[in-house]
Order: sequence, then C-alpha cells, then structure tokens
Amino acid sequence: MPSARTSLTRQAANGNAVGSPSASSTPSREKEDGGRIIAGKAKAKAEDDVPALIIDLGSHSIRIANAKRHLLTCPNAIIRQRSSSSSSSSSELLVGPQIDWRCTSFGSLALRFPMERGFIIDWPAQKLILDVSLAEAMRIEHETSSASSSSSSSSSFVAMMGQQRLLEGRKVIVTESALNFAELQQSLDVVFLEEYGAGSLWRCCAPQLVRYGLKPAAQCQLIVDVGHGATHIVPMLDDDVVWKAVRRQPISGRMLTNLFKETLSFRQWDMMDETWLVGHIKEQSCFLASSLGGLPTQSRRRKSHDQRPSDWSYADLVEMCQATRRANNPIVQEYVLPDYSRALPREDRLGYIARGPNARGRKRSVAENWTEEDGFIAIRQDQEGRSDDRRDGVLGNRDLEEDEEEEEEDDSDEFHEGQEGDEATSARPKRRQKRDKASKRVQGEPDDQLLILERERFQIPEVMFDPGMLGLSLAPLHEVIEASIAACDEAMQGPLWSNIVLVGGGARMPGLKQRLEGELRMLAPSEYPVKVQIPEDPVLAATRGAQVILSAATSSSLSRMLRTRMVNGQDWTPDLAKERFASWNSSSK
Repeated sequence: MPSARTSLTRQAANGNAVGSPSASSTPSREKEDGGRIIAGKAKAKAEDDVPALIIDLGSHSIRIANAKRHLLTCPNAIIRQRSSSSSSSSSELLVGPQIDWRCTSFGSLALRFPMERGFIIDWPAQKLILDVSLAEAMRIEHETSSASSSSSSSSSFVAMMGQQRLLEGRKVIVTESALNFAELQQSLDVVFLEEYGAGSLWRCCAPQLVRYGLKPAAQCQLIVDVGHGATHIVPMLDDDVVWKAVRRQPISGRMLTNLFKETLSFRQWDMMDETWLVGHIKEQSCFLASSLGGLPTQSRRRKSHDQRPSDWSYADLVEMCQATRRANNPIVQEYVLPDYSRALPREDRLGYIARGPNARGRKRSVAENWTEEDGFIAIRQDQEGRSDDRRDGVLGNRDLEEDEEEEEEDDSDEFHEGQEGDEATSARPKRRQKRDKASKRVQGEPDDQLLILERERFQIPEVMFDPGMLGLSLAPLHEVIEASIAACDEAMQGPLWSNIVLVGGGARMPGLKQRLEGELRMLAPSEYPVKVQIPEDPVLAATRGAQVILSAATSSSLSRMLRTRMVNGQDWTPDLAKERFASWNSSSK
C-alpha cells in the first residue's frame, strides 16, 4: 500500500493541487496562461500603436516619413547666400529645408556639409540640420492630421513642441552608412534617444530597408546604393546583411560634381565656386554610354545613326563629337546660367536647358520607338543629319563654329592634367565673349550666359566604370559588384546575379542600368542570368521599405521582426545595440 506522501506526489504529477479538487485546477492554470498571452498581445499592439518616424540620413539630403506618408525631403547642408541687396554686404544663413524655401541666389554659395564620404564629421552642423528638419516634419505631420480630424491648431502644436522633446516617446527608424564607425553609431543612438527623446530606436543601413518595398522581394538580393558620399554594395539574405561581402567604392555623386566643375571651368566658364549649381546641371544633362565600345571606325559611325541613342557606345559618342559640327550634333545642349542680378521666377533659379535634349518645353520621346531615356540623351535629326531645332540656333552661327575650332585642343577624349598653360588662360576670355554675343542674339537677353554641353555629358559619369581615366587606382563599379558576389556563399551567388537593385540619387542617371547589365554580363558565369532593376523612386526606396514594415499587421512576421530590432531608450547599452541592430561590428553578424 503506498504511503500518503507517495499519493500526494502522484496527485501533483497528475496536475491536481493539494487540498483542491482537480476540476478547478486545470482551468485556473489555463486562465493564467491565457492571461499572459493576452497581455503579450496587448503589449505588442501597444508598441505598434506608438507613433513611428523614419529618418533616412543621407550625405546629400534627409528624407523623413511616418508610416502613412512621406513628410519631407530636404538638403543635409547649411549654406550662406549672398544678400540680394546690392547695398548690403551681409549674408544669410540657411539650414536644411530653409534652403528650398528661402534661397533666391544659388551663385557662389558657402556650403557646409556635415557628412563626408557617408560619415558624420561635423556633429554641431548635423544636430542643427536635424533640429530644423525634424521640427518642420513634425509641423507637416500635425497639419495633415489636423486637416483630416479638424482638431488642434498650429498654436497648440507650437506650445506642445515647446514643452517636450521633438521625438518624445516615438518609435524611430534611422539609417546610417553601411560601414559606419562604432563611435559614430553610439553617438547617433545617444542623439536620438537622449537629445530627441525617442522611446525606441532601430538603427540600420538604408539597403536593409529597400527589400521590403520591392514586389516581389527575393530571398537573396544585392542592393547597390549609389549615393552622394560613396557607393555601397550590400548583399541581403532574407532580413540580414551578409557583412563579409559588403563592399564600398569611393566614386560618388560628389566626386562627379567636383570633376564636372573642373572640366567646365577649364573649357568654358569659371564654375569652381558653383558646387550647388553644377550638381543640378549634372542631374539635368549627364548620362552613361551603353558600353565602352572599340576603336572608332567609319562603319560604326554610320551604324550609330541607325541605333537608338541609348544604344550608343562611348566610342560612338566620342567619334560623333569629333566628326560632327556642334550645329548638327544631336547630344549638344545649351544651358542658360541664372542671372541673380535680377528677379528670377522659381523655376529659373538654377538655370534651364534652352535647346537640345531635355530642353524646356520639349517632349523627350520625339521619335518612333524612342524611350524617354533616348529623348534625354539626344534629339531627332532630319535626313541631312541636322538637329531639327538647331537650324537657326546658337550652335549654327559662324562665331561658335570658329570657337569650336579653337577648343579642339581642350576637348580631348581623355582628361589630362597640367596642360592649361598661359595660352589656354589667355584664350578663354575670347571664347567667353563669343558665347556671350551668340547668347544675346538668340535668347534676346543681353546678360544671358550659356554653357555648351557636349562630350562632358558622357565623359564625367564614365569615371564610374573607368577610374583609370583620372589616374585613380580603383576598381570600376562592375568589378566591385563581382567581388561582393564572389565573397558570398556559393549557393547565394546565382540568385544575387539575378536580383541586383540600384538605389540612391545616382541610380537616376540615364543609361546606368543598361551599362551595368552589359558589364556584369561579361563577368557573370554563363549559367546565371543577370538582371538589374531600379525602384520607381530610387531615392525614397529605403523609406518606402520602412513604411511597409510599420504598416504590417501586429501578428505578421514583419511586425515581429521589427520588435526584435527595436531598442527601448531605458534599456539601451552599447552591447545591446550591437546585438539588436546586427551591424557590421556585431558579434552575431
């Protein structure tokens, strides 16, 4: 006969509490477990209901959005513009979004960028820009929500902002450079959690967010972020970055802008102090040739006239510029520089293209079977090889034809250094006078100044695929991508060749997708297809992906993933941040 102690032990093993009936014990435990589950769901739902903000912190601009709408895109810079009053020698300081609202003269701006090559090097400037940008984004968000709910006024918003920190209690997703320094990572966390009062934070690189905005999102993707400070190649496997294969190329939008400035200053006007203006001109004019091509031949020249402009190779374009007068060259643009001595309409503050491809008032698709990209590169020619809108333009008059002969030595196929000399310096004012006379006759304004853009349009971006033309010992973009794929596991390499995504401001350059596909096709194994895609808006690709995550249902895998990545402000430590954010220096990478 078993003892009393043995029977009590057996009862406990069967789930019966001592001194209470078995029928009431099991429901009680189930009720407790159910309560814990309900509490966990309620906590998750409460976390999801916290207002969220996405801050894509780039070298050139800052993009801010919430879960539903994009709020603000503004320059990540501080500028000092010259006073519009001729009698005053003072200047005005403009920060972030104020540049777009209040800057009336973009000539000879004093620029201060807080980020260099993708890294924050000037924290006081970056903090000031974030203060102004976040305040403006919060104001826009408040106005849009007030308009839909007819609630509080702008005065109450100002009072509320004066009583608390800008991001008090909010859930924040902020982006950083893919290979950011550990000290800068910690500083970024402290700024958002302590200075701005964020309730929780997820710090990640922008390519990590891009894949969530793509439909369909492949398991393996290679994100190529062509940015203003650097170009990053980031392989993704599901939600994780393959950090051992991340690569960085220093050729960036800022480098191309600086090269464009030097080239224009040597050949035409002195543009060395016009960084902002030249950056805008680069976006309006530059494109990439479809391939490098071989040595120029006459047969290739005849063939190029039968091809679409997007199929012209670098060799075709060089030969076209050598053998064709500017009056008949379909790629030549006349860019009217802004005259800040007089009042300008908003659309003319950065100048405009008066004639040639992408000119104001011209439709880009001007011929059958031409795409919009073809219309950006060139304009249609008649049967005699003349451009249809240049027969009576600036580029057809005798003065500029004589000037073209004087510039033949300057317009060499490659970039040469140390060849300016005294003769080139003395000849430059004569060329400027002739262009000024030509602009007076055609534009009808005595002070109009023209930039004639020809081979600069395709020579400048070519540096991305041939850094040696500048004497740089850097691998071209397609070889850096190949090295990144080769560093991944063999099972990933095939899908990566077929899922390459271009994002960033540089991804908008016409011809980049086609050129990259062609160069990679020659490097990829023959059994793997090569496919390059560009999102609808490559600049906002990261914020779009973050919005998809924030809009996901509470029980979805995206929502659960987000909860594992967020770090609460009161729990933050450097080690916890490394573990949750899974950056390149994390022990769990």
